[in-house]
Amino acid sequence: MRDNGPGIAQNLIHVVFKPGFATKYDSSGRSSTGIGLTNVKELVERLEGEITLQSEVGKLSGSDYKIRLPISKLTLKG
Repeated sequence: MRDNGPGIAQNLIHVVFKPGFATKYDSSGRSSTGIGLTNVKELVERLEGEITLQSEVGKLSGSDYKIRLPISKLTLKG
Protein backbone atom coordinates (compact mmCIF):
# COMPACT_ATOMS: atom_id res chain seq x y z
CA MET A 1 0.00 0.00 0.00
CA ARG A 2 1.13 3.57 -0.45
CA ASP A 3 0.33 6.70 1.48
CA ASN A 4 0.54 10.25 0.20
CA GLY A 5 2.49 11.80 3.05
CA PRO A 6 5.78 13.70 2.84
CA GLY A 7 7.91 10.58 3.34
CA ILE A 8 9.90 9.32 6.32
CA ALA A 9 13.58 10.05 6.95
CA GLN A 10 15.84 7.00 6.69
CA ASN A 11 17.03 7.46 10.28
CA LEU A 12 13.40 7.08 11.50
CA ILE A 13 12.30 4.05 9.48
CA HIS A 14 13.48 1.63 12.21
CA VAL A 15 11.11 3.24 14.76
CA VAL A 16 7.98 3.63 12.61
CA PHE A 17 6.46 0.37 13.89
CA LYS A 18 7.24 1.03 17.56
CA PRO A 19 4.41 2.04 19.94
CA GLY A 20 3.98 5.79 20.24
CA PHE A 21 5.68 6.79 16.99
CA ALA A 22 3.54 9.41 15.28
CA THR A 23 3.93 12.09 12.65
CA LYS A 24 0.34 13.33 12.66
CA TYR A 25 -1.16 16.07 14.80
CA ASP A 26 -4.72 17.26 15.24
CA SER A 27 -5.84 20.87 14.88
CA SER A 28 -4.88 21.64 18.48
CA GLY A 29 -1.33 20.38 17.92
CA ARG A 30 -1.84 17.17 19.89
CA SER A 31 0.04 14.13 18.54
CA SER A 32 -1.87 11.04 17.42
CA THR A 33 -1.60 7.87 19.51
CA GLY A 34 0.97 6.19 17.27
CA ILE A 35 -0.51 2.69 17.63
CA GLY A 36 -1.78 2.05 14.10
CA LEU A 37 1.35 0.64 12.46
CA THR A 38 2.29 -1.10 15.71
CA ASN A 39 -1.00 -3.01 15.57
CA VAL A 40 -0.57 -3.81 11.88
CA LYS A 41 2.94 -5.19 12.45
CA GLU A 42 1.78 -7.28 15.41
CA LEU A 43 -1.05 -8.84 13.39
CA VAL A 44 1.18 -9.51 10.37
CA GLU A 45 3.76 -11.22 12.59
CA ARG A 46 1.05 -13.24 14.32
CA LEU A 47 0.17 -14.59 10.88
CA GLU A 48 3.88 -15.37 10.31
CA GLY A 49 4.20 -12.66 7.68
CA GLU A 50 6.32 -9.58 7.27
CA ILE A 51 5.80 -5.89 6.64
CA THR A 52 8.41 -3.66 5.04
CA LEU A 53 8.60 0.06 4.43
CA GLN A 54 10.38 2.10 1.79
CA SER A 55 10.28 5.87 2.00
CA GLU A 56 12.16 9.05 1.24
CA VAL A 57 11.58 12.51 2.65
CA GLY A 58 10.18 14.81 -0.01
CA LYS A 59 9.19 11.97 -2.33
CA LEU A 60 5.87 13.02 -3.85
CA SER A 61 4.36 9.54 -3.65
CA GLY A 62 4.81 9.18 0.12
CA SER A 63 5.80 5.84 1.65
CA ASP A 64 5.42 2.31 0.28
CA TYR A 65 4.42 -0.51 2.64
CA LYS A 66 4.51 -4.15 1.58
CA ILE A 67 2.79 -6.91 3.53
CA ARG A 68 3.60 -10.53 2.77
CA LEU A 69 1.50 -13.27 4.35
CA PRO A 70 1.73 -17.03 3.89
CA ILE A 71 -1.39 -18.28 2.13
CA SER A 72 -1.61 -21.19 4.56
CA LYS A 73 -2.50 -18.72 7.32
CA LEU A 74 -5.28 -17.17 5.24
CA THR A 75 -7.19 -20.26 4.15
CA LEU A 76 -9.46 -22.62 6.05
CA LYS A 77 -8.54 -26.26 6.14
CA GLY A 78 -11.42 -28.68 6.07
